[in-house]
Amino acid sequence: MTNIKNKILTDPIRASLYPVPVTLVTCENKDRDNIITISWTGILCSKPPIVYISIRPERFSYNLVKDTNKYVINIPSVDLLPIADKCGNISGRTNDKFEKFNLSRMKVIQDYPPLISECKHHLICDVIDIIEFGVHHSFIGKVKYEYINTDCYESDNRLYDKLSPIAYCRKDYMQLSKKIGHYGFF
Repeated sequence: MTNIKNKILTDPIRASLYPVPVTLVTCENKDRDNIITISWTGILCSKPPIVYISIRPERFSYNLVKDTNKYVINIPSVDLLPIADKCGNISGRTNDKFEKFNLSRMKVIQDYPPLISECKHHLICDVIDIIEFGVHHSFIGKVKYEYINTDCYESDNRLYDKLSPIAYCRKDYMQLSKKIGHYGFF
């Protein structure tokens, strides 16, 4: 019999999938906009392009997204990590995060939240469903528009080298930098 040296965790059990992306999500209502740092996000379907973000109902951005059914996933580069971390640790109820962190609003599509100009890749989404789980509610979004800075776009869609996205891994931030293969290379 093999001597197993693993431990089955029963308390607390966590959703331990990692890494996950670090994103800056913009949302707005008729009165104001906000930025929320979200790592509980991902792809649900590629055709049609469906993504999700999960937000706790007590967060300021929750009602902004719920009331308008729109949000923008802005993907920050590693140079924006200090701002992404700070945006996740102060409330938009009492702070204009665009002003506080000297970020530029970029209005690209009418009736949608502004993009963060300093980010280079953006997914502009319509909420098509809200699923209430435990402490988080997931806003399922259909990607209506994708905006990529021209200095990052290449015909083969390899964006990572120029985007330098950030990953979140159990309270640690990681840089995605070393390519180890490509889809279908085995």
